[in-house]
Amino acid sequence: MNYSELISRFWEHNEKQPLGAIAVSLYLFLLEIWTKNEENDFKLSDNDICKRLKITRPTIITLRQKLSNLGMIQYQSQNGLPGHYKILREYSTVLSVTENPKKSIPKKKKTAVVFPKNRNEYKYSF
Repeated sequence: MNYSELISRFWEHNEKQPLGAIAVSLYLFLLEIWTKNEENDFKLSDNDICKRLKITRPTIITLRQKLSNLGMIQYQSQNGLPGHYKILREYSTVLSVTENPKKSIPKKKKTAVVFPKNRNEYKYSF
């Protein structure tokens, strides 16, 4: 799969499961580096990404993990050295089951206390 096919596939996936503007930016940036490297794996530091995309390192780490979980990239850190990236040419455009779904917080039941005119007759409703 070449550069333009990967971009088309990426947008197809993004329509089904939007990744967010910064994740899109990171993926397209990584694809550009991959293309300039003749479609070979490459090494790139988080600092270089921070400077080029104007995003923080924690954001890079989070989004890189997201892209990795979706099967779009492989990443291997190398203890203080630039990390090793591999663009995966084949990945599923089906919604990922590896992503952690947002957990909904159950709503608390409201408790009301009714104050009657006579203080001896309190009513509680739940």
